[in-house]
Amino acid sequence: MLVQDATWKTLVGGPTRLERWIYHTSTLQLRSDRFGDCLDAYWNPATQAYAVHTWWCDSANPNQKWVPQAHLLRHASSKLCLVSMAAPLVRCNGTDPAQFWTTSERVYLSLPWRQRVSVASGRQIVQEPIPEDFATWMLPNMQWIVDYDTKTIVHGVSGLCMTSDNVTVGLQPCDGAGASSNQQWRVDGTTTQAVQQGGLCLRVDVTGAHLTSCVASDLTQRISLTWLTYPRMLTP
Repeated sequence: MLVQDATWKTLVGGPTRLERWIYHTSTLQLRSDRFGDCLDAYWNPATQAYAVHTWWCDSANPNQKWVPQAHLLRHASSKLCLVSMAAPLVRCNGTDPAQFWTTSERVYLSLPWRQRVSVASGRQIVQEPIPEDFATWMLPNMQWIVDYDTKTIVHGVSGLCMTSDNVTVGLQPCDGAGASSNQQWRVDGTTTQAVQQGGLCLRVDVTGAHLTSCVASDLTQRISLTWLTYPRMLTP
């Protein structure tokens, strides 16, 4: 499922089938789950810009080739990026929140200072340094699944959900599709903060994981998603 952060954060009930897109890694196409058409960008001489619409799917059509890259959605032919269906393609800018796109995905939750969000014994969420040894670089305990349907962050090994309990954050069994508010999170593409439905932010430091007031300058709240679902598409 493809999600634009600026749109998704306003969807109280979660995305509907009208908003679902399926990405095909073999053809680089994005297909609408509802209508079956593909996302298509073509040169419009009248506006001197690449217009975006949906069109019947053709795996040989270069207008329908898209590459997810560091949470940008880059059009393979024009090398420009998607902002919305209602706007032409624009020059790619990784700092523009309007260009932040993502999928329900397996990720690392990366912190500043070469740290990652990990899990220790007792379901405790901790920060750990990124291993220098490549053999241990992809430790499963550091892998998470960000689910934009349920708005949950699930530990990739245990299947437990990131859950707040007053000010502490740990792992608990997931409530399912009707996840309670203490298990619902939004990863903000503007500030790179994990924000809970109540408006507080996840903070991960040397003492563990906590729920605190959101402070944009607090580096312990800065969490970037590193794709594992599409590792070959990451920006070097």
